Amino acid sequence: MDTKIEELVSRAKKSALFAWSNQTDGEVEFPNAVYICPTNVCNNRCITCAIDKMRKGKDAEGNPQRGIMKWELFEKIVNELPEAPRRVYLYKTGEALLHPRFIDMMAYLKEKRPDYEVALNTNAARMNTTIADGLLDYADYVGISIFAIDREHYKMAHRRDYFDLVLKNVDYLHSEYVRRKETKKIFIYMVRCEANKHYADEEVFDFFSKRYPAFNISINGLFNFYNAVDGIEFEFFDQIEEKKLPRCIIPYSIMPITWDGKVVSCIADPFETNIMGDVSKQSIMEIWNGEKYKRYRKLMSDANFAQLDKEKYLCKNCSWLLSLKTHSTENLCIANRREIKDPHIFFANSQCSTTDEMLEFGLRSYIHGDISDALKSFIIVAMGGKNEEVRNLAREWKEYCEHVFEMRAGIDAWEACLNQHGTTLHEFMISKYHISNASAEKLFMALPDSPDIKVKKTDL
Repeated sequence: MDTKIEELVSRAKKSALFAWSNQTDGEVEFPNAVYICPTNVCNNRCITCAIDKMRKGKDAEGNPQRGIMKWELFEKIVNELPEAPRRVYLYKTGEALLHPRFIDMMAYLKEKRPDYEVALNTNAARMNTTIADGLLDYADYVGISIFAIDREHYKMAHRRDYFDLVLKNVDYLHSEYVRRKETKKIFIYMVRCEANKHYADEEVFDFFSKRYPAFNISINGLFNFYNAVDGIEFEFFDQIEEKKLPRCIIPYSIMPITWDGKVVSCIADPFETNIMGDVSKQSIMEIWNGEKYKRYRKLMSDANFAQLDKEKYLCKNCSWLLSLKTHSTENLCIANRREIKDPHIFFANSQCSTTDEMLEFGLRSYIHGDISDALKSFIIVAMGGKNEEVRNLAREWKEYCEHVFEMRAGIDAWEACLNQHGTTLHEFMISKYHISNASAEKLFMALPDSPDIKVKKTDL
């Protein structure tokens, strides 16, 4: 067998996609994303969040349950991250900008792992001009949570009176973004809830796109935090046969690290009771491929929700289970997809002139999560490969592709269940977007090239 093919086979079998869809319990590649929580303290009390039910006070040993990450711990985490491109989200619970060295955190991460993408979500109430400049210097993705388009309903949604302050802070960020002609992604992020359900989507898009034409806007469904958020409580998972429940990709694709160094099972767990390891005492890779993580992943890929429940994983009542994002092969393979320089050329199987090239194309497509392309390639090679060894390998990987599709075989059961509760898969946890590309380009073209030019907010 060709050495290149052998290397691709080995890589594909170590992928998170392979482990997830084939119910393996071995080691898997490092996840696409790491969530590092600078602090779990927050200056908002949003009705969409379970912060009031998150850990607080002191534990049985007297350790504080809320605080800020120590710099030495942050350095250790960053220094242990693999150098292959990944994404770090500098937030989890709490308001990240409350950390006194948050800008230093972004700068250190970019210095030590320049190929990593840095992302965060903020309510922007703490954002001053220094912080805004730092975000534009170091962050690649910024989400800004504003859950209303008027002060009255903002106070209802955030349970704080920061509406005018937040808009003023974002005004500066936007003016600097335009002046610099930035291309990084910044989203105004609204979560649907009782306080804003009366707004039409178009009304939300219109308000923010007029004030911040260079920024993107997203409207998102409410997440239930394992039934810890009032008003979005799901008990209907018992109505779906266990083996037909969606198998979440988060145990394979995301590592969440709390402010005090605990690695917990899920970014969405507000209680943080399932501890997979402690980065202050263990290495990141030791935890990621440790026995507890392996068991957690195996139970999830087997759809063994009864046992997950017994072991106090809260997956069974998670509204993300029915979000298509949590079982998307593309999301599972994001890190590998970043190596694609020109997808229009690379993913064109018409460029393959031999079945060997088609086999290579199929394996690369699998690694990058493009299962339809991979399957077509393996079918062709299985029928017309140059020898029996190649044809058998193609047949084997054709079956592996079919296993991926089987992971979504229960989709009709999910849809039927949601229909009984007055919604659909399309409506449930599906985000709606206003993308600003044309507006931003128009603003940039109107500016001189001099970096010293200041844009008046009234001009925007």
